[in-house]
Amino acid sequence: MRTFLWVASLIFFIGLSIWGTRYYRDGRIHHHCAELFDADYYVARYPEVKSSGLSPFKHYMTVGYKEMKNPYAMFDAAFYCATYCYEPWFVTKRPKNPLVNYVRFGKRKGHITHPLLVKKVKRLENPKYDLCVVAMFRDEAPYLKEWIEYYLMMGVQHFFLANHFSRDRYQQVLKPYIEKGLVTLYEVPISDQRHFDSIKEEAYDAAVDFLRDKAEWLAIIDTDEFVMPVKDDNLVSVLKHYDHHPAVFFKWKRFGTSDLFLKKGDLLTEKLVWRERLVDHGEYPCGMKSFVKPRYVKKADGQHLVSLYDGYFYGNPVLGEKPVHPQVVVYQPWRKDSLAFIYHYTLRDEHFWRQVKGPRTLRQRREEAVYIQKRKKQYKAVVDTSMHRFVPELKRRMAAQ
Repeated sequence: MRTFLWVASLIFFIGLSIWGTRYYRDGRIHHHCAELFDADYYVARYPEVKSSGLSPFKHYMTVGYKEMKNPYAMFDAAFYCATYCYEPWFVTKRPKNPLVNYVRFGKRKGHITHPLLVKKVKRLENPKYDLCVVAMFRDEAPYLKEWIEYYLMMGVQHFFLANHFSRDRYQQVLKPYIEKGLVTLYEVPISDQRHFDSIKEEAYDAAVDFLRDKAEWLAIIDTDEFVMPVKDDNLVSVLKHYDHHPAVFFKWKRFGTSDLFLKKGDLLTEKLVWRERLVDHGEYPCGMKSFVKPRYVKKADGQHLVSLYDGYFYGNPVLGEKPVHPQVVVYQPWRKDSLAFIYHYTLRDEHFWRQVKGPRTLRQRREEAVYIQKRKKQYKAVVDTSMHRFVPELKRRMAAQ
């Protein structure tokens, strides 16, 4: 009996402590919301509040936020919710109070509360490069030439490539491009796969720092990714739509091996045509990569996105759509009306998957290898030959080298 009473008392006091903490936290949030709220502005903007029988602040906290009313002049509720609505905190059936979200999370994350607070971007007056690429590779020599020639065709002027302990003939492939001044090659001194993401981030940060006042745009991609313009003829033309943005993201279309063993001279972009099925506005937030203006980048936080300085937003791949805060880019749905897509030949051909990437991934990141093997069938759902419009010119360039 004593044990039961002791356990019951312990549970009661733990529950009381949790309740008290939440009560204190909610009280603080309510207090900070009240400090930000402008009653005079609210009543002047929404005269109907006077006849509600509620104080302006209570009206907003119980009714007004559901109607997207603004709590003060520089808080545009519609803008705030539209900008951050893909964050998990908002993705529920129950409507959330944007002012409470801002007090709890947004303020410390640097969320912008009004379109007028979004900072403007200026082009470099005389950039050395209009577009550069930074990428890391490992044992991918047979595919590097096609990748480099493709991006030269797309308007890239310089490549910053980091070799991560390759054991193939990559130096032989890259030598002509290095001699022409098109490629800067770095050797990554750390082989530990457990720190692979941080190794990549360091390589990206080094390129960003070096190019801050030299390049207008930097593409942070991998050597199995080919960014294809939907209507334009090259990426420089696509990026002109984003002169007033510090960065833009483009989504993946992931391709499988098409069950092919490529022969010498075969092009990935021509032969691999089977990809996954994607749904416009689908719930699955497929992967993306970034094109950035280095001078506005605070840090490369990973392989896909960067942290921009406060007040700057990613441009939307769908022209005319609202800019996107860096912290919520990952929640943006795939859209078929984007200006460009990343054709992600993640497995390349059967030989590369079976002999190189598969064993390497299984050895270093077993869970990821099992996941990819399960998804391999899903990468053969749709035939996509849209890349073929660039193949004739790419073949001509390959033959000329």
